[in-house]
Amino acid sequence: MISWIGVEGKRRGQGMGYERIEVRPLAGALGAEIAGVDLAREQGNRTWTEIHRAFLDHLVIVFRDQTLSLDDLMAVGRRFGEPSDYPFVKGLDSHPQIFEIVKEPHEAKNFGNAWHSDTTYLRRPPLGTLLYAKETPSHGGDTLFANQYLAYESLSDGMRALLGRLAGVNSASLKRAGGRTSRHSNISGMKVQGTDDAAAVEAVHPVVRAHPGTGRKALYLNRSHTIRFEDMTEDESQPLIDYLANHAVRPEFTCRVRWAPGTLTVWDNRCTQHYAINDYTGQRRLKSLPRRSTLSADEARRLALAAQGFDRPRAQVTPDWRGLRRIVKQLGLLQIDSVNVLVRAHYLPLFSRLGPYERTHFDARAYRRGAGGLFEYWGHEASLIPVEYQPLLRWRMARAEQLEGMWSGMTRFARERRDYIEEVLAQIAAEGPLSASEIGERGPRQGSWWQRHDGKWAVEYLFWAGRVAALSRSNSFERAYDLPERVLPRHVLALPTPPEPDAHRALMRIAATALGVATAKDLRDYFRMAPRDGQRAIEALVEAGDLVPVDVEGWRNPAYLDARARIPRRVEARALLAPFDPLIWERARTERLFGFRYRLEIYTPAPQRVHGYYVLPFLLDDRLVARVDLKADRANGALIVRAAYGEAAIDRGAAAVALMDELRLLASWLGLDRVSIGRRGDLAPALRAARSAS
Repeated sequence: MISWIGVEGKRRGQGMGYERIEVRPLAGALGAEIAGVDLAREQGNRTWTEIHRAFLDHLVIVFRDQTLSLDDLMAVGRRFGEPSDYPFVKGLDSHPQIFEIVKEPHEAKNFGNAWHSDTTYLRRPPLGTLLYAKETPSHGGDTLFANQYLAYESLSDGMRALLGRLAGVNSASLKRAGGRTSRHSNISGMKVQGTDDAAAVEAVHPVVRAHPGTGRKALYLNRSHTIRFEDMTEDESQPLIDYLANHAVRPEFTCRVRWAPGTLTVWDNRCTQHYAINDYTGQRRLKSLPRRSTLSADEARRLALAAQGFDRPRAQVTPDWRGLRRIVKQLGLLQIDSVNVLVRAHYLPLFSRLGPYERTHFDARAYRRGAGGLFEYWGHEASLIPVEYQPLLRWRMARAEQLEGMWSGMTRFARERRDYIEEVLAQIAAEGPLSASEIGERGPRQGSWWQRHDGKWAVEYLFWAGRVAALSRSNSFERAYDLPERVLPRHVLALPTPPEPDAHRALMRIAATALGVATAKDLRDYFRMAPRDGQRAIEALVEAGDLVPVDVEGWRNPAYLDARARIPRRVEARALLAPFDPLIWERARTERLFGFRYRLEIYTPAPQRVHGYYVLPFLLDDRLVARVDLKADRANGALIVRAAYGEAAIDRGAAAVALMDELRLLASWLGLDRVSIGRRGDLAPALRAARSAS
């Protein structure tokens, strides 16, 4: 028996046909047998996509006549997620996440002989379970399953409204069955452990949960583990728990799985209950089971904030270069942008996490040749990146040499002007460092402000292809280019170039560490990797155990958890976030994590802007509670808050006080004497009051 954390794939609709597998429904409510698949053999991604779709559509899927080793079971389990441990039965020595379910002929009781969903008493209960029959009785021993979507959907509107406000307290104690120690003492064929401490294992979960893969709501309580409702006593809770437990397993919601040696069944714990029928006394039954869990929305948010460095208090001393570089390495890169209405974008993520630091000190070290510096290249757009990561991006440079992976205009120019590009390279070699304005011929500027003259086209192609490097940036933000051997440390240039797949995996691992938990698209976007390259890297990291597939409450798509990530109990942060901060640069992820819809409106015509020109979200503890449109008026020494908006359901007074403190800190860091607050936005009055009060 195995259970898992997460699941790959998402629902595509029951009406779609299957090309690689045959699906035979077991009952009207749920359940299907899948034929035409030998799970001991390697199956292609299209086959697994169809299997995952059948899993979401039918909730319980059954494979007959399978001959599977323990390694095969683990491989199948990993196609659904990363196996997890069951707390009260010892796993096999060779495969700790697999444990055997055994009932000997002389035993009167069996394992799982009550309606339940697996381990709802865990904070991260398993998403699904895989059970493989090795030895079965000649008759009996079937398992019943009940569809909890239907259980919820068949309730009255009033009952659904009531349940939507309730959370269930789930306990591992099995108190209604006489206690876990007593219950398991009668199962001699299994390696039971830890039952004396079971009563201390509790978790609270909503009574109604929306399935992250389908969006449908399901009941999530059961008679075995749900002992009461949060903020209610057991006596008060029991009548409703009993009613719902009986309702949830009505015959019309169920299907029956009949076992035979070689039967493999996989079920979705998020939307089913199951019951192992004990009608085969005197016969032996042996099954193996590998498991997998979900992250709550709160856990995902705290985990993401910790991965981004917001779980630590700011230092009370000015950060030195080592502290600054530690954050850059934790983030993997700093995105660069030319907008300077407040301060250059790459400075702000360091301030958000560490507080005030010396920007001149950072500038002096960032492009410095030698160990410990940064270099500029295309990471997530133009970025400052730890210099030791340069070999991991040489594949992008090599593709540019082959006229691949660039903007179409750049590709066309490089194809048509090869000789001219070589002349520009020779000029840099002889005269460098040079800026684009000092290079080559100048053509007439036509059209928009972003038009490039040929010299700029040439040098930017050479930069993309890695044949020149950025030595520095001027006050006007113009790059100075030189040959790589005159910019990058010798020891970095001497490092071997990894094969593309190895480099992709390394970059994806950096992204996973920086994000904590993310969808495949989030991970690929971090270093702007193509879908095919990114997916191969993700699959390899899952196989290696560096990434753990998970489902996150409220997320429509499967996610991946950094295997080394930790979830802090709380996050006490206070930070203004740049529009290009890696915590929020992927706007869809920001909305999933924080319920915060954020758009950059720099390029939106002024009359059409909703919140302002250069708007920074404000992070307070683990929530984005407000946003402010900021401008540094350097001539008059003022940080101007042109507009301030609060999110719904916040403590506006407390948010305004914390925001005012952060604005004063930002103004001081920028060398501005005061904070000026305009009248636009629903939080502006509270912010002005906070300024007056302190």
